[in-house]
Amino acid sequence: MTAASGRSIEAIPYSQLSVGSHVFSDRTYYFVNIGDYSPHTFYIRGPNDDKDTPGASAQWTIKVNVPVNVYLDFWCGQETKGFAQWNDGWTMSSMAPCRNSDMCGPGCQCQTGVVYEKYFASGAIVLYGNDGHEVGTYVAFVTPAGVC
Repeated sequence: MTAASGRSIEAIPYSQLSVGSHVFSDRTYYFVNIGDYSPHTFYIRGPNDDKDTPGASAQWTIKVNVPVNVYLDFWCGQETKGFAQWNDGWTMSSMAPCRNSDMCGPGCQCQTGVVYEKYFASGAIVLYGNDGHEVGTYVAFVTPAGVC
């Protein structure tokens, strides 16, 4: 797993994630709600400073050896930014969005967001830029396909 920026990114087993866990690898923001994912899920803790990666550019690349479902959690309208350029095949999920201690940042009045999901076969998965213009980036969860 890599961040195109070269910044720190890691996969955290969901079973090790809890309220109070850091949301990003480069911020002290913490989760106040972690959603309700399978214990077999991994949380991709990436850098919030990747928030301005252009929508047409790779932001993070995840390599998997089994088919997976990727869930992208967007706060405060983020899905209308870079994701709007590369959202083909992604569908709105019934998963509850997470919340963090900085919800949602300066000037934002929302308290929740939306989650999108997409199935991927094994191999490399490229998640493209948030193109956030100083609005924080999405967060990602990866669950082996067929696991409840």
